[in-house]
Amino acid sequence: MLKKILLVLAGLILVLLLVGFVLPGKLEVSKSVSINAPADAVFEEINDLKRWENWQYWNTLDTANMKITYGDKTSGTGGIL
Repeated sequence: MLKKILLVLAGLILVLLLVGFVLPGKLEVSKSVSINAPADAVFEEINDLKRWENWQYWNTLDTANMKITYGDKTSGTGGIL
């Protein structure tokens, strides 16, 4: 009885190892969204960190305890959140 259980476990381990060798080593997930707006308008929404509060999903999760602190520069290259 114990021998059968060990054989079954060894068989399962072997199957899992074989499946692991067949699966790809790297997984890439991507998502794209089409926005029906001019590129300049979209760029201004993502370029200025202070505008992120209006649309960023994470800001709606814990509004009571969340505090956002901005650096001296909030837009363009070098903007700090």
